[in-house]
Amino acid sequence: MDGHTPRTLARTLCAGLLAASAGLGTGCESLRGTRKADPLAPAAQDHGTMVSKFFGKSTDPQGVRPPAGMGGDVVVRDPSKRGKGLSADAEVAYANAYNDSAYIKQTAVERDVALDTARQKYQVALKLDPKNRSGLIGLARFYASTNDKASAVATLKTAIGHYPTDHELYHRLAAVHFQFREPAEAAVAAQQALALDPSNRTYLKTLAVSQAHSNQYEAAFGTLVSSHVMSESEARNFLGRVLYDLGRPDEGREQITAAIALDPSNAQAKQFLNDLANGGPPTGEALRQAGFEQPDPQ
Repeated sequence: MDGHTPRTLARTLCAGLLAASAGLGTGCESLRGTRKADPLAPAAQDHGTMVSKFFGKSTDPQGVRPPAGMGGDVVVRDPSKRGKGLSADAEVAYANAYNDSAYIKQTAVERDVALDTARQKYQVALKLDPKNRSGLIGLARFYASTNDKASAVATLKTAIGHYPTDHELYHRLAAVHFQFREPAEAAVAAQQALALDPSNRTYLKTLAVSQAHSNQYEAAFGTLVSSHVMSESEARNFLGRVLYDLGRPDEGREQITAAIALDPSNAQAKQFLNDLANGGPPTGEALRQAGFEQPDPQ
């Protein structure tokens, strides 16, 4: 079942639950190739299913239109060409448009040009306003999507330094760590987010997923049950799906059987066992059925 891991867990972080949802074996192999949509995490894009929506959708600036079809160009009416400089927020909006358009380009050359333009505009925005939150998030998204983990983490830590009570930034950091197969670090960041927003169900699920991928299955169970995110039966079903996606189907089946024993009406667990008896669920279905389907990170 190892082949199910990357497509299921990452089409989420990279998220972005965080993850969206945010691939695991426990890795993000699909994140290290050509990106279909914008990291962990994002969502990724793999990890989007598990890690919620790591990165928010870009805002289209006035005069910027992302292409509607494959290979189209971004239409930009740049005020700076009329002798007016752009604000930091406007630079970020243009950068987001270029970044989002890069992965529907038909050639690698076009894609690289769009990505380079996005990076340069994020950097211009941050020269104008080093504390610009949207610019820091956008640049971190760029680095994560181009597989530069160190820069993505450093950029988010810079943002956290400016906004230490912003729990969303910690969750984005958790998404990046999860994208790059660092569930222990993802769990730490998720706990920091929860310290600021203890009842956030998305963050609690992110913590549980990270704990499960660190082989802390009972801790993950406790996170889900004690926070009332799931019933005991639902949490056992969840752990079974994680184990299944990690290539441990026998242990996963034991957890799902326990889920049914706790609640014989648990239709998801019963359906999953039925699917296993008939060859297994479609690739990517296991954790979505367990209650973690999330939109792809943007």
